[in-house]
Amino acid sequence: MTVYLGGMWRRLARRRVRRYLTDALTVIETRALYSATVDWPEVRAAALLACAGAVAYADTHETLAGVLRQAGGPHSGLRPPGASAWRAVDRPTGGLVDGVAHVRLPACGGANRRYRDTGHRLVRDLAAAGPAGWVVDLRGNLGGSMWPMLAVVAPLLPDGVLGHFVPPDGPDQTWELRRGRVLLGGRTLARTTGPVPPAPVAVLTDGRTASSGEAVAVAFRARPEVRTFGSATMGMTSANETHPLRGGTRLNVTVAYFADRHRTVHRGPLPPDEDGGTDPLAAAVAWVRRER
Repeated sequence: MTVYLGGMWRRLARRRVRRYLTDALTVIETRALYSATVDWPEVRAAALLACAGAVAYADTHETLAGVLRQAGGPHSGLRPPGASAWRAVDRPTGGLVDGVAHVRLPACGGANRRYRDTGHRLVRDLAAAGPAGWVVDLRGNLGGSMWPMLAVVAPLLPDGVLGHFVPPDGPDQTWELRRGRVLLGGRTLARTTGPVPPAPVAVLTDGRTASSGEAVAVAFRARPEVRTFGSATMGMTSANETHPLRGGTRLNVTVAYFADRHRTVHRGPLPPDEDGGTDPLAAAVAWVRRER
C-alpha cells in the first residue's frame, strides 16, 4: 500500500508540475520580446523532456530560466518566492554643488511612497535655493520601479510625452507628464509636485545605470537644455512584465523596448554626450553654469 500511494503521489506531482511548466511556457511564448525568433515546438518538447521526472516546481526553474533568456533576452529572469533585488532603504539624496542642484536617484523598489516623498522634498528645497540648473545623477541606479523616480524629477521636465514602451507587435504605450501626473496610456501611476523654473539639466549615467534607471535617462533625451555625462548605460533599455506562478515564483518577462519622446527606439546602452573625464559630476556642473 505504501508503494502504491508513493507511486500515485509521484504521478500526481509530475502532472501538477507539467501544468506549471506548460503554463509558464505559454506566458513566455505569448509575451516575450524575442518570441518570434524561437522555434516553440522544439523548445516546448525539449523543456518537457528535461523536466519529465520533476515532482517539485523548483525542478523546472533552470529550464524556464534558459527559455526566458532565449525568448526575452538578458533582462528577463525568474524570481523565487521572497527574493527581492531592491533595497527599500535607498532614497533620493542631493544638495548644491557650486550653485547647481545635484539630485541622486538610486534604484527604487516597488511603489515606494517614502522614496517619492523624500525626492519631492529634496527637489522643493533645492528649487527654493534658486540653483543655476540641475544635475540628475543616475549612476549606479539598477532600476526597479520607474514611476516614483519619474515623479521625483518630473518638475524638471515640461508637460507632454516622456517616452514609450514599444513592443514587437501591437500599439505603443506612452508615458506622459500632464498637470502634475505621470501617466502610462492615460492612467495615472504617480503624482508629482509643481514645475521648477526652466534651467539646464545634466544627466549622469554609468555602466550600472540599468532598466528603469535607463528609462529616466530616456525621458530626458531629445529635450532642449539637456546634456548627458559619464559613461554608457548597461543596455537594459526594455520593459518587463511580472507574472506570478504557483508557489510564489515570478516570471519577469521582457516585452518591449524603450523609446524617447520622438519614438527613437533604444535597443542597447545609452551613450553619453560627454564622458566628463575623471569627474563627470564636476564636468556636468561646469556645463550647467556655462549654459546658464
